[in-house]
Amino acid sequence: MTRKGVFFAQDDRAATQMLLKAAQAGDIEAMIHLAKAYDDGLGIAKDNRERIRWLREAAKRGSIEAKKKLGDAFTFDWSDRLLSLREGVSEPLAVWSNRAGESRLEMNSFDDMTLSRIFRRRSQNAPIGPIAAAVMDGLRLGPHGLREEALVAMGRAMQPPLRMEIERRLASDGFLKETPDGFFGPQARQALRAWVAARGPLPDEAASADSSGKAAAAGTPAATNAAPFGVEFDLALANTLRAHAWRTPANEKERRASIATLAQLARYGDLTSRFGLMTNYHKMPLIRQLVTPAEVTRFALDVMITNPKGAEKASFDYMFNITSIFQAKQSVRLGEAFIDAVRDDKRLQDEEALARILAHTMMSPGGCAGISAALRQRKAQAGDGECGTATRAAVLAYATAAGPAGVEAKARKAAAAAVAKLAAGLK
Repeated sequence: MTRKGVFFAQDDRAATQMLLKAAQAGDIEAMIHLAKAYDDGLGIAKDNRERIRWLREAAKRGSIEAKKKLGDAFTFDWSDRLLSLREGVSEPLAVWSNRAGESRLEMNSFDDMTLSRIFRRRSQNAPIGPIAAAVMDGLRLGPHGLREEALVAMGRAMQPPLRMEIERRLASDGFLKETPDGFFGPQARQALRAWVAARGPLPDEAASADSSGKAAAAGTPAATNAAPFGVEFDLALANTLRAHAWRTPANEKERRASIATLAQLARYGDLTSRFGLMTNYHKMPLIRQLVTPAEVTRFALDVMITNPKGAEKASFDYMFNITSIFQAKQSVRLGEAFIDAVRDDKRLQDEEALARILAHTMMSPGGCAGISAALRQRKAQAGDGECGTATRAAVLAYATAAGPAGVEAKARKAAAAAVAKLAAGLK
């Protein structure tokens, strides 16, 4: 009523604050309305992360409307990449599947359009393997879609490569005896039913902390320890040292000391320091003197995979850094650091995430060649030298076979001692 000015004075800011309080108290409908307020900028600044955050909260409480809205948001999630394939493919497919099963109606044009939207969103640019897995998981979430009419409609909506990949996975798991042909015929549909029955319901999945939508101070990424590496991260200590380093230096000596402090904080795992160094690496020779190509590569990969607020354009600086490293004839060092980072960070072993980062790597000279050269040095499959499917498969295969490199853990342990010493010097 306050939003519309019925019985109360019209006031968008007051209405949104009421919705915020109600959402924080757990009201699902308020969460959905609050998400719209953040989307439209009604009584509050537009904030896509907060919009996604509140839709997630409502979806976690069982809101079908919120799940649909997350699926719709996935369509435009090209740059921020806040939504997972589960949210953009599996959950919407489960909603469609349950509707198709409960209505017991023949598939119609509305259902065909719904399926078309699911299979022609951002998912078209993702590797085919994760998409197939997300589709199969969607049927574990919504098994009503396993009835014959629904599966036939789903098969028609999917592109041939996706049908082929699903059949290939069913055959690999021993459920499809025939040779995969991509037609998604009766045998494939029956095999899919058997696969879902054998796997059972898909477990609930908590929203990841790194994309929770929590705001960061001053528009910079939050300093977090997104992935533990055996070193406890002291955020308060990092904040104190970072604030000291950011004070305007009076001369070259102080400037060098400030950057050296930020470098130690970055090695310690401070995401804000990593972001600051990687965005300025290609611009400032002094940073390149104090931070190695391998280090800035690790820092950039952490920032891009964490994707904190304020770092939406980090991929551009990553590409500029690759060029700078290439000009310094250090591309192999970049390749080695890239491979070790994938080995150390499970988030980078997600096929879609790795494909996205490799696509950025391909945009600058030396990056893909450096990764392939590093793979050859380690006597691994070298890939295609162009950051395509073969390179992605080679990096993932090597990371799986070799296990953690321990580079990140070793760097954080050494930096923890250095950070403690720097903190002692402030007292």
